[in-house]
Formats: sequence, structure tokens, C-alpha cells
Amino acid sequence: MIFCREFASIHEIDPEFIPSIESLLEGTVPDFKFLEIEEKNKKDHQYFIYHLFFGPKTNRPIGFAKAVVNIDKEVKPNFFNRILGKDGLEKSVEWTISKDNYSGFVFDPTYIESVKDASMNAIKKIFKGNEVQTQKLYFDPLIQQTFPKDKNIVQTKVMPDALLKNKNTYHDYIASLKPEVRKEVKKSWKMLYQDPELKMGDYQNFKEAFEYKELGISQYNEYKKHEVTLKYKDVNCHKEFLTIENDYEVLAMVIYSQGQNQHHFFEILFGRDHFSEAQLAQLAILKFYELSSARYLHAINIEDTNCLSQYDFQMKKQLSVHTYQDSYDPSKLH
Repeated sequence: MIFCREFASIHEIDPEFIPSIESLLEGTVPDFKFLEIEEKNKKDHQYFIYHLFFGPKTNRPIGFAKAVVNIDKEVKPNFFNRILGKDGLEKSVEWTISKDNYSGFVFDPTYIESVKDASMNAIKKIFKGNEVQTQKLYFDPLIQQTFPKDKNIVQTKVMPDALLKNKNTYHDYIASLKPEVRKEVKKSWKMLYQDPELKMGDYQNFKEAFEYKELGISQYNEYKKHEVTLKYKDVNCHKEFLTIENDYEVLAMVIYSQGQNQHHFFEILFGRDHFSEAQLAQLAILKFYELSSARYLHAINIEDTNCLSQYDFQMKKQLSVHTYQDSYDPSKLH
């Protein structure tokens, strides 16, 4: 039997469970501290409910989920609501572990056939105890097996999962791409190298990337306050800052981070006004092939998912279920 424990804050979770959670989230976020930072920076009208799932033969978590509760509006409580202790707030819930990733539930694949009832109970409890009107749920490919398609599923979203390193070098990787894609990548690199003013940088320190440039100080002061930069400021994972620059300014920056169990991540901080996401993704892929510790590469907040598909990123479907309190029936999701 699978049972679930709820936590009102990420800081309430027992430290002994964190290594297991990090393993569960290895392909979702680079560092557990990302969840702490998201909670710290949550909006005034939000609160989070975390769920840990435990199996019958282990005292470590075998599943993790996060419900983001949004207070949509305040309504005047009537007599019966006051008697029942309701707060007069209309709420909706979005199950998503990180705002950068659509998965709301993550489970150890070993237990995938056993988690349906526990998941449904967590969803039902949210409706029952939090005056929630609607819930939106996201499921990754493994969890989809327990939630077959029916009329509750309103959207299927195709997203990049990871680039699997199956070539020895970046050169071999480029050679393996489809001819038309390979041609575009080579053309992109050629344009970069033919401009004598452009160069690539690789920095261990964020501030260092802006040193000795005419606009460096103003750029640093601007981007050090960016929400993406702040997200990486206090994380424990190793990170590097990849740039395209000239002597005058940094034109683009990609943050490359190393997560758990050979899972690496990249996120574009800025530069989309000068270069395409496809070009900037190649900076990260080049770094990926330079590092022997990397096995999987994940993209965070990439809008051009088509380019990642062309670059041989594995794609996954995310099923989105939107359900309402008045019509909620757990059996519909069986």
C-alpha cells in the first residue's frame, strides 16, 4: 500500500528524505534548492502543498508531487461557510513541481503500477479541504499509464525531455544530425567564427563574464537582479556561464548547470534579440560533449521546442487534465 504525507513548506520535509527526492527529480531540476527558491519567491496569492509518497517496503520517498494553490478571488462568506470554518476564498490548483517543468507528480518507476489510488486520494483531499474550485494536473509519460485518455484530458503538450549522449564527440554528434539540420548548424558556427569581433566565453563566476567590457558594469547591474540569475545564485550544483561577446558587451549568456546522476541542464539568460534559441542551444550542447560527467542534457524554458527535436532531444508528451469540484469523480481518471 502506498501512503502519502503532506507538508505546507519545503523546509518542513525531513532532511533525511532530501537525497531520495533529489534522485526522483534528477531530470526535473538541477538542484533541490530550486524548490526552496521558488517557495521563497512565490506570489502573494499562492501557497504550496508538497506530497511525499512512501511504499510498503521502504522508508524512503518513492514519489513526490507539488500542488500550487492560487487564491483567485475573495468572496463574502455566508452563514453556512462561517459555521463550516471556510475562509471565503475561491481557489484553483495547478500541480507542477517547478514552474520550469510541467510534471506535477514524479514516481519511482518500480512503483508506477501502485500509485494510482494514492495520487487520486491526494487530488481528492485537495478538493475537500482547501475550498478549491478547479485543479489542473500534469503527468509525465510514465504516470500517463495510470491516467488513460478520456474526456477530462484537455490538452496534450509535446515537450523536450533530454538529449542522450550517444556519440563520443561533438563533431560525431553534428555528423549524425539530418543533412539539412547539420547544414544549418555548420552555417551558424561559420557566421560566428567569421565575425572577427565575436568570441565565446566560459566563466565559472557570473560577475567575471562582464569584466573588462565597456558596458560590462551596467549589464552586470541589470542582469544580477534578473529572476533567472537569482534562481541560480544560491544553488549547490556546479554551474558555468557560457557567452557570446565582444570587447564592448556580452551579447548572449547561457547558464549551464550540472545536476544529479549525470543529468545536466541549460537555460538562456539573455541574447534572444541577437541570436536564435537554436544557436544558443548549440553552446550548451558543445559544453555537454566536452564534459565526461554528462549523460543527459535538459533544456529549461526553451520556446523553440522544434529546434530541440531536430537536435535529437528526446520528446515527451505531457497530458493536462482540468477538472472541476462540482463534477469531480475520481473514477473518471481510472
